[in-house]
Formats: sequence, structure tokens, C-alpha cells
Amino acid sequence: VTVIGHSLGAIVGMKFAARHSEKVEKVVAISAPVTGEHVNGRLINTEPQGVIERVLTRADSFSEVDSELRKTDQNAFTKLAIEARRTDFTKDITELTTPLLLVHGAQDTLMLPPTGEYASFQENTSGRFYVSLDNCSHFPMLQESRQFNRLLLDFFLAGDNLTELVPKEYWTRRVR
Repeated sequence: VTVIGHSLGAIVGMKFAARHSEKVEKVVAISAPVTGEHVNGRLINTEPQGVIERVLTRADSFSEVDSELRKTDQNAFTKLAIEARRTDFTKDITELTTPLLLVHGAQDTLMLPPTGEYASFQENTSGRFYVSLDNCSHFPMLQESRQFNRLLLDFFLAGDNLTELVPKEYWTRRVR
């Protein structure tokens, strides 16, 4: 099975893969924090529906996201944000034995891409690939869906000898 997770769900996916590596073929982690410092502190005590107005930009507003935020429990959201801010996820990432694709939007202000002492997580290593999508923030799968889907397809179809993974433009066939 391939595990795909977004944001804090990406951490859950990586933890599942680490515990059940015999069941997991590949992992895709989208907008995953590397440490608690990479989780925007403004998430604490922000109503889920207020995330778009206070933390993200209007460009991050999608009907799919808005409808899910309306269903989110405020108390659970705050507790999750507090717990995430206290946690270092580097061990979860480095100890993963299955191929891992980390995708970040370069403009993400909610889950900051790894920088500084964690910049090494942006390097492609054996079995771990990092791709930053320049014109995206927290929802690269919605903001650049064609490029994102092509990236996933390349990752899924690649054999064990995958050495490089880069975003490509999606080619469309012209009909005359």
C-alpha cells in the first residue's frame, strides 16, 4: 500500500509506515513539519475556520478546505496544534525505511519547509526525495494539481532505482 498524508496527517502516515513497514510500499508526505518549530504558532487558539483569514492567504482558500474546516472541532484542533509545536519529527523521517516523497509549497506559512539546521531534509538521499513547488503554499495538490499529480505518478511508477525526482510540466495533447 502507498500512504499519502497532508500536513499533520503526513506525520501520522510516516508513523504508520515506520510501525508497519512490511505493509507499506511508499510514503508521500505533503506539507509535513520537520519539527514543532516548523508549525505556525498562530494555529494555537485559532478557530479552524479562522485559519484561512489569520494564517493563510485568500489564495489558499478552496471550497474543499473550507468545508472541512467547518467540521473541525475547535478543542481538538487547538490540542493538536499545541502537541505538534512540542514535537520533533526528524526521527520519524530519518528512520523511515520505505521510499519517501516530501512535497512542500515554497510559500507555505502554516507548516514551514525545512531550513537552517534542517535544510538537509531538502536533499535527496537514498530513498528520500524532497520537492518544493515554487508557486504553492500549504495546498500544493490543489494549487498546482497537474504538476503535483505528475510528480506523484513519477514517484509511484518509478522502480527501486529512482535517483532523482523533479517537478515536470504536465503535457497535454493537442487535437487538430
